[in-house]
Amino acid sequence: MITPEKKLLFSVTAKDCRWDYYRGSGKGGQHRNKKDTAVRCTHIESGAVGQSEDQRSQAQNKKLAFRRMAESATFKAWHKRKVAELNGMSQRIESDIERDLADPSVTKIEVLRNGEWVEGKIKC
Repeated sequence: MITPEKKLLFSVTAKDCRWDYYRGSGKGGQHRNKKDTAVRCTHIESGAVGQSEDQRSQAQNKKLAFRRMAESATFKAWHKRKVAELNGMSQRIESDIERDLADPSVTKIEVLRNGEWVEGKIKC
């Protein structure tokens, strides 16, 4: 079996993200109360977010937040669209999305009635 040659289409780095640093919540004592070790990473183009306040070190939390952002469903969907766009296949991806949205077995619509979300139909 011949595998297709791989090529680098684009890369996502820390420069492509907005970084927010804040104090974590919960137990941790004086270190946690005085140091901004918790980190939130937001990929600007896709809007995907990852955050971490698991570690004592801001550097470790930064790595974890970036990994969580990259593993999020929002980032993966953006990545799929971006790769298709760069390979000239964006029309095909969009038509797949439209087909899925038109298929009632794939799409679930909920409407707010009397303060509760119930399955229903939207009138266009």
